[in-house]
Amino acid sequence: MSEQLHDLAFVLEKEVGLPASKSRSFASHFAELEEFFNLQAETLRNGISSISGKRALRFTPDEIERILAFISSGKLSLQLTIAENFLASICRDFTGRQLVMVENLTLGKIHPNPFLIRALNLDTPEEVVRLNVYMTATRSIVTSMGFFIQKLLISCSESAESPPGKSGWDAIKTTSDGEKCWIQVKSGPNDMDKDQIVYWAAKIEEKI
Repeated sequence: MSEQLHDLAFVLEKEVGLPASKSRSFASHFAELEEFFNLQAETLRNGISSISGKRALRFTPDEIERILAFISSGKLSLQLTIAENFLASICRDFTGRQLVMVENLTLGKIHPNPFLIRALNLDTPEEVVRLNVYMTATRSIVTSMGFFIQKLLISCSESAESPPGKSGWDAIKTTSDGEKCWIQVKSGPNDMDKDQIVYWAAKIEEKI
């Protein structure tokens, strides 16, 4: 896949809705972003051919419609750099998931705290619901922001990668000298309690 288009697969998966493997294969066929913009419905209906000339990818009518709609949506721009297009796509994915979370909230999911309701003198159902929706949404956004930063770091840096499974770390960055930096991403500077700090101090000491 062209270095310039290594993030097009993410866009095709998250914003067009193609399967991950199909997105990677599809993105690998383009040497320039402009080639993707110039796709025609007939080309997609005939299937994208491999170098050998054999049909490598087929698309359903629904997939073709979604691909063409996305191309004409203006969400990708030739006036932006590849990095800017990719960052915009990650941000749309992040905010979209937060909106879906809020829209799908129900009374059964927010678990109102009766002690907090009394302490804050909330007298009406509207006040109770408003507070709990706000708290649920902000907690979710703060947590998701950490994953957003982690994804951004790994996707935008050739020297960063995901660590081995269940290691507890979020990313590994290799310096120009070959030194590995083990990174734990947090949403902000003030969201760690004493137990977390003691735990991570021990994990850091292990790496040192």
